[in-house]
Amino acid sequence: MEMKDKLFKLGGDVKQTAEKLAKGAVDGSKKVAEKVKLRSSISQAESRLNASYMELGKKFEELFAAMCEGELTDQLQEIADIKAQIADAKAELAALDSAYLCPACGKYVQEGQNFCPACGAKQNVPVEEETPEEEETADTAPAEETPTEE
Repeated sequence: MEMKDKLFKLGGDVKQTAEKLAKGAVDGSKKVAEKVKLRSSISQAESRLNASYMELGKKFEELFAAMCEGELTDQLQEIADIKAQIADAKAELAALDSAYLCPACGKYVQEGQNFCPACGAKQNVPVEEETPEEEETADTAPAEETPTEE
């Protein structure tokens, strides 16, 4: 009987150990889930903070760019250069799509449209001058050689 008692005791110890491990695993997974939740919350808050900083910088540049001197001058000039590059690229892209940029909102307007589909602003539709094809006249037509009889 001693062996049987030892086996029951060993079974009980295994059961207690398994229960402790299972409880530890559950507690560990809860802890991991909470960490993931907190990291996600921190990441979202940092993204909102960075977006707010960007908006603040844009507003600052719009309101005070003309007044700033000193160490901000280089950054403001770089911003102006980048804006010019973007505007040029957008104009080229619009031209490829047979469109142009609305002067009011900067969205694409197809050639021939009188109003911007995005903001409704009246457009000064660019008028392209068509060059009529030159008609061949007696003056511009190449002279044909007539064979001469000898």
